[in-house]
Amino acid sequence: MIATPHLQGLRDTIDKYDAFMLDIFGVLHNGIKLYSGTLECLREIKNHGKKICLVSNTPNLPKGVRENLISKGLIPDLYDHVASAGLCTHEYLSKNYSGKKVWFSGGREGFQDFAENIPVTKVETAKEADLIVNSFYINSRENDDWIYTKLLSSLNDRKPMLCVNPDLVVHIGSDLFTCSGTYAKWYEQEGGEVVYLGKPHNFIYNRGLEMMDLNSSSRICAIGDALHTDIQGANRMGFSSIWVLSGIHWEELRLKAKPSHPDLDRVAETITMSPYKPTATLTEFCW
Repeated sequence: MIATPHLQGLRDTIDKYDAFMLDIFGVLHNGIKLYSGTLECLREIKNHGKKICLVSNTPNLPKGVRENLISKGLIPDLYDHVASAGLCTHEYLSKNYSGKKVWFSGGREGFQDFAENIPVTKVETAKEADLIVNSFYINSRENDDWIYTKLLSSLNDRKPMLCVNPDLVVHIGSDLFTCSGTYAKWYEQEGGEVVYLGKPHNFIYNRGLEMMDLNSSSRICAIGDALHTDIQGANRMGFSSIWVLSGIHWEELRLKAKPSHPDLDRVAETITMSPYKPTATLTEFCW
C-alpha cells in the first residue's frame, strides 16, 4: 500500500501549483457557515499569487453563488472565478435547446436560475418535452416515490435528461440530503440518456480553465471533499488533487464533528478501495 501524504495545511504544498480549483460545499462551508480556516487559507493562497476558481455543482449561476458566499462572510476579493454547474447548464441550454420544450423535473422548488433569459418553453409533463432538466437540488427522500414515478414516465417516453447537479448527496450542517445525481444515476442505469455538465465531468473543469486563462498542462490542484466527484474529476483531467476529510465522507471515516487527528489507516484503506486517488489529504481546509 502506497501511503498518500497527509498535509497539516495547504502551506505544505502551495509552491507546487499555479492555480487551485476549489469545491465549495464541504470545503469552504458546511452549507450553513464557513469553516474556521476558510478565510485565512483563501487570503494566503491569494497572497502567494495563485489563481482560484471555485468549482461547484450548485445549479445556481455564479452571481447567486457569490451572493450566497457574501451572506456567509466570504467576499469575492478572496477568489477569482466561479464555474458552476448552473452556468454550464445555462450555456448548454442556450446552445442546444433554444426554442425547444423543456420539462424542469424539480418543479417549483427546483433551482431554475440557470434558465433565465433562455428562450425555452417550460412544459408541465415529460411527454410534451424535448428535454428533461433534472433540477432536483436537495431532497429529504420524503418525495422519492413521487420523483421516481415521474422519472419512470419520462423513461418510458424515451426523453433525454440533463442533470444540473451531478452530486449524489450533500450535507447541510449535519443533515444529509439527496441531490439530482442520485436520480440521474438511476435513470441512466434504467437505460435512459443523461448528459452531465458538473463534476466529475470535463465540461465544468474546461470552463474553469478558460476563465483562468490556463490549460490542462498547467500546475493545477483541485481540492474537494467527495471522492466520487471532486477527486474523480481531478483524475480525469490529470490534475493533482487534495481530498478534504471533514466533508461528505466524515461519517464513513468515523471522524468527530471537529476532527483534529484522523485515523490515517482508515483513510488509507478508503483510498485503496476507491478507484479515485487523491494526491494528498487534508483534515480540513486550512493554511
